[in-house]
Amino acid sequence: MIMKPLKMKIDGMSCTNCAARIEKAVSGKTGINATVNFATKTLIGQYDESLWDEEKIAGLVASAGYKASIEKHCDKKVNCGCGHGDDHTSEARMWRDLWTGVILSSVLMLPSIEHLRIARLPAFMMQPWWQWILSTIVLWFVGRNFFISGVKGIRHNNLNMDVLVTIGAGTAYVYSIYQWLYYGLYKQLAPEQHYYFETAAVIVTLIFVGHYLEKRATERTTNALKDLADLKPQQARVLCNGKESMLPPDEVLVHDEILVRKGEIIPVDGIVEKGISYVNESMITGESMPVLKNKGSNVIGGTSNEGDDLFMQATKVGKDTMLAGIIRVVEEAQMKKPSIQRVADKISNIFVPTVLLIAAVTFIGWMLATGNFISAFDAAMSVVVISCPCALGLATPLSILVGTSNAAKSGILYKAGDVFERIQKIDAICFDKTGTLTEGKPSVIHYYGDQQVFSAIYSLERKVVHPIAYAMTQYAKTKNATQSHVDACHEVSGFGIEGNIAEDRFHIGSLAYMKRENCTITDEFYKLAEEASNQGNTLVFVAKNKQTVALATVADTVKANAQSLIAKLKSRGIETYMITGDNEKSAHVVASGLGINNVYANVLPVEKADYIKKIQATGKQVAFVGDGINDAPALVVADLGIALGSGANVSISSADITLVNSDLDSVDKALQLSRATLRNIYENFAWAFSYNLIAIPIAALGLLNPMFAAGFMAFSDIVVVLNAYRLRFFKPKDEKPVADKR
Repeated sequence: MIMKPLKMKIDGMSCTNCAARIEKAVSGKTGINATVNFATKTLIGQYDESLWDEEKIAGLVASAGYKASIEKHCDKKVNCGCGHGDDHTSEARMWRDLWTGVILSSVLMLPSIEHLRIARLPAFMMQPWWQWILSTIVLWFVGRNFFISGVKGIRHNNLNMDVLVTIGAGTAYVYSIYQWLYYGLYKQLAPEQHYYFETAAVIVTLIFVGHYLEKRATERTTNALKDLADLKPQQARVLCNGKESMLPPDEVLVHDEILVRKGEIIPVDGIVEKGISYVNESMITGESMPVLKNKGSNVIGGTSNEGDDLFMQATKVGKDTMLAGIIRVVEEAQMKKPSIQRVADKISNIFVPTVLLIAAVTFIGWMLATGNFISAFDAAMSVVVISCPCALGLATPLSILVGTSNAAKSGILYKAGDVFERIQKIDAICFDKTGTLTEGKPSVIHYYGDQQVFSAIYSLERKVVHPIAYAMTQYAKTKNATQSHVDACHEVSGFGIEGNIAEDRFHIGSLAYMKRENCTITDEFYKLAEEASNQGNTLVFVAKNKQTVALATVADTVKANAQSLIAKLKSRGIETYMITGDNEKSAHVVASGLGINNVYANVLPVEKADYIKKIQATGKQVAFVGDGINDAPALVVADLGIALGSGANVSISSADITLVNSDLDSVDKALQLSRATLRNIYENFAWAFSYNLIAIPIAALGLLNPMFAAGFMAFSDIVVVLNAYRLRFFKPKDEKPVADKR
């Protein structure tokens, strides 16, 4: 079975009832797994291409009463012949319909001036035929989509928001025509006529205004994700046989050689083959400072070259690039629903039938209480019009949409929308050591002894391919070491290296190597070595002509912000653990310096997940932070997996949150952003629920004119949209850890 990605735009949805119905029609089929996001009007998922194709799936959507179109990108503003002309002109059409409704509805409202004795109007404006013409134009241009969707909803047994609009405005329109014709034939039967032409027009216009503003605000909330997509460059400068050719990035192949000049965007992921330059990666990783790149450095597509020319080889292209992966993860995160959204969906499924029942009871109640048909009709219509399941449907997905997009621009990727809820329950965080809490590479911590042998260290150690040798070489370079000619060089695997420089014989390596070669070690060096060994450091001795002259201690250094992060977590009541494959001594030294009390060392990769389970068995909700391949099982077993972006792809795919910039501070930022997003969801949900709880009884009591009811309904949607939009401006605070008073 080959599963193929699926992404379609859905037209015609008016509330979460619509999204739920489409999901049921599509995901209920064997070989299709898809979710509908009401906020973005998108269906996304996977399908078995041996059973389905996109046309058949679009047919399933159509069977539910909606229109599906495969998403394609086009930069043109007018109909370009690509088959997406409707998309290019939809905003202009909405703008036209908006002003048609506003102007004609305003004209229809003018007779109220006549009734108030404020001004005299031409006689024809008071005639029902004039009001019928204007209201018909409004309902056709402005309200036609509401009526089409409403009729489809009734036909497909899907009582969505447009059903309420159809019943409310349609009843007012039809009843007015009835009054007009009836009184025209039997004038003597009723001295007063009640027309609702202006009510029908104003209802659809106000709701259309609300939808228009909602659409514009929603588009703004998706700008963060759109900005990521726009990072993709238009062309790549590919070198072939010494000649440059400009190609679209999608046509670049793995192993192609690419030239990136100063100021240009790196087109695909790759590795630098020649050149030294600074690259601005802030748009991908959130790192504000440009990063130095030279031969062997990895570069990311979509980042900007700010220095000299770089020659690179493509390693990942198309959908395999980091930028494409980030966009894919963010989109998928916006589709998975947290539990609070599932509650909203259940409420929306019974909302419209309940509203129609309340409207019917309201009409009957007013008729029994007063016998006044007009009062009963107004109250029932107000109940139908003011009800707003749209706000309930938008409450959660919009906040997740903005929250995940904002996080992505800071280098934090949420794999699913329900992470926002799960992260709040975490009360224990386990860390891998190497590459997570530490830099993942050894460096010289201390150097004792002869300051004149750095050139010898540099000349010998650069001949060894080993992390400790590299650390010694880099340290010697900082001491202005120069290259010397080496004779009779010999590496002793697992011990060290020896060689002649001028008239002197040098040995560089471990204590065991010094003893094996009978090199003299003074008591002072023995004492220094013992102290360093107790700290878990690796010892590197330097002997000149069999006499030890220097000692270097090498260790994997702790990341600069690790200690402050642990302090912040502990101040929030989150217990911290270290689970590492390193030895006991090294693990406890690092843990002690960071303030981590719970340490599990000498742990095999397959055992990390077992330790997570043991902690979970104590009743804790556990997060795990790691970066290596051996961390993947623990990331999956943990209640929340957090992977550093510098780690292996398998770890990133196993995690719930990926920190693209590998900055430990982003763990704290992710916690803060999650709290802010979940709080925003609760605010939206509380507003949407309380609005309907209060508004419907007010309408049922006859305290709202149907036109005012339409205005309040549109306003409720805008409140939810604007509140979610606030998340775009959320900035995590650099919170200072609270001192432990115990």
